[in-house]
Amino acid sequence: MIVRRIGLPALLLIGACGNIAPALAAPLACDDGIKTAFRPDADTTVIAVRLIKKGEELASQDVPKPPITAAADLCLVKLLVGPGVKAEKDTTARSYSQGIGIEVWLPMQANWNERIRNYGGGGWVGVSVLRNGVRFTRPSRWQIRDASLEPGHSFVRYLSPDAYSFAIYERTDSPGKSWKDILEHYEADVTANGAKAIGQRVPMATATNQGRAYTIDRKIESKEPVLSRSREVLLRGEHRIVVVQIVTSEENLSRLSDQLLEILRRIEVL
Repeated sequence: MIVRRIGLPALLLIGACGNIAPALAAPLACDDGIKTAFRPDADTTVIAVRLIKKGEELASQDVPKPPITAAADLCLVKLLVGPGVKAEKDTTARSYSQGIGIEVWLPMQANWNERIRNYGGGGWVGVSVLRNGVRFTRPSRWQIRDASLEPGHSFVRYLSPDAYSFAIYERTDSPGKSWKDILEHYEADVTANGAKAIGQRVPMATATNQGRAYTIDRKIESKEPVLSRSREVLLRGEHRIVVVQIVTSEENLSRLSDQLLEILRRIEVL
């Protein structure tokens, strides 16, 4: 079998990328030769290879003190898997991405126990938005539609290829106000904007916050008026109040998808 004939680095890179070039039929050394030898497709690039010797400190900003040391010789291979998100021309913008970064920590071939352990978000990415006031984990396939940090009007809106939009709007209410006042102010704003709450004040909780859920109907002006239905969740943090808005093509929002429920469960309003 090919799996038995190739070297360990190539074998574990199969696990990371799901493909392998036919040329990798012999063990590879832990050096820059992997960069040219491993090119399964045009979007996958090996960007760094580093040999780590037994006893060497694994030093970086997030390593605990005192730093841990390698228990055995390792080969660290870093991959970049495109095509990324490059519609934004400003390469310093948060919405710009060259692709997904993957680190593969490879034992020496003689020491490998024929097991692969994966860590990561499985296509999810953790983000911090609204001046680092809200943290949550979202699918990496989401695209940022628009955003603003204007005081009193801060928001971020995403579009999903799964036919829904997800937005977070910061409210001007003080978190120190009573729930009754906060909810009444929100409901008054909904009415003032020509919308209607058809389901309201359903208690819910996220990872760190208490909230109230609403179902809101809005008429969108067009040649033929369209009714938009959204699930909106009012969340109170220690320093801010936000509204999470989910708009889908589904008329019945009594059951959100497992993906959206997981996002709501993990959101943190600070």
